[in-house]
Amino acid sequence: MTRQRRPWLFALTLATMLAACTDAATRVAYDLERGAKELRASSHRTATVDHAPRATPEGCSGPYTLQLSQASALVVWCQDSIGGPSSGSHVTTYHLNYVVVLTTWIIHKNAGEHALIDLRKDGDAIVVSGLR
Repeated sequence: MTRQRRPWLFALTLATMLAACTDAATRVAYDLERGAKELRASSHRTATVDHAPRATPEGCSGPYTLQLSQASALVVWCQDSIGGPSSGSHVTTYHLNYVVVLTTWIIHKNAGEHALIDLRKDGDAIVVSGLR
């Protein structure tokens, strides 16, 4: 008996796995991971991470609020209007493996608008020093 190949099943499984680990907050955390590693390896004292939001998978199709909480979670709230009520949210603490957040930072952005996250070296630590 021969086994039938089901390429669509593999594609569906892969897409599901990727979607599960690529929500809006996790993508910001991945950008912070990359930025922190690049800054640590460079002779520079500061760097800026340019985060380009995506609506899919599991992102915000409209305006969003990005919050980096002091020594805690990174949250992305999807909204119908800037600063308006939340229509969904995404949360992670993955970024804390790479950066230190000493104060809470919050910014409101239009749909698709990039968030710029400033980093600086502080001894062995990479610290979030601004959000714009």
